Amino acid sequence: MKTLSTPLALLCLSLLGVWAACTPHKSDKEYTDRMHAEHQHESPTATPATAHGTHKDVGKMITFGSEDGQEYNGYYVKRNDTKANAPGLIMIHEWWGLNDNIKAMAEKYAALGYKVLAVDMYDGTVATKSEEAMPLMRAATNDLPGSRNILKAGYAFLKKEKAAKIGSIGWCMGGFFSLQTAIALPKTLSAAVIYYGDVSKASQNELASLQMPILGHFGGLDKGIPRSSVQQFEATLRDLKKNVTIHMYDQADHAFANPSGQRYDPVAAEDAWNKTQSFLHKYLQ
Repeated sequence: MKTLSTPLALLCLSLLGVWAACTPHKSDKEYTDRMHAEHQHESPTATPATAHGTHKDVGKMITFGSEDGQEYNGYYVKRNDTKANAPGLIMIHEWWGLNDNIKAMAEKYAALGYKVLAVDMYDGTVATKSEEAMPLMRAATNDLPGSRNILKAGYAFLKKEKAAKIGSIGWCMGGFFSLQTAIALPKTLSAAVIYYGDVSKASQNELASLQMPILGHFGGLDKGIPRSSVQQFEATLRDLKKNVTIHMYDQADHAFANPSGQRYDPVAAEDAWNKTQSFLHKYLQ
């Protein structure tokens, strides 16, 4: 059997590495496909709860960082009378993008005294149909290093804003990225809240590095985020002696806390909202 010369073999291995780095991970593709299946017949619908700019703590779009000529933008909200060292929140949108619903949520949390930066993972694009959201989410989840850079820049911005403690919160794809924020900042992030985001991709080594408390809210009817994956995530964290609290709402579906969605569950959403307030107050304030 003929073997390759050492230089040629090294070249082939190098090219193989480049190919692997540029090829979407199967699991990332599957995650996007699962979210498409969940949302393919939906479109965000405006409700009074999603109207932003109605609170007295109205935010503004800002540029909070950049890398290689790429600007990072987000919706930043803080009260005029907030304390100088008030805690900060990195907020990550659902797979629809940084839309009015997320801006309204940023204002809602700012009213509790947080400095809230809702980061834009889609570079200004907002989807209203599942077919529009699919490639946006796939690009963000396939480029984890680039996406984590956005999240770390958000943390750095809130630190410059003198936030004494900083947590992360996100819904759907944003829940996945709330966990990714924790993984990217395992020793410095003070708390992480995950609403029905994929938690199956984090390795045991990544989870072992986490030093912050984690709160998760999931729907028992959610086919896109299987109950078994959530249970495995919780069991792994508990085996690692981590501070984790998971709430499974048995009769709630995916996106149960989104008032602009067709599966909004006001009872489960209100309970999760109250539990999240208590959790963030305990660990950030």
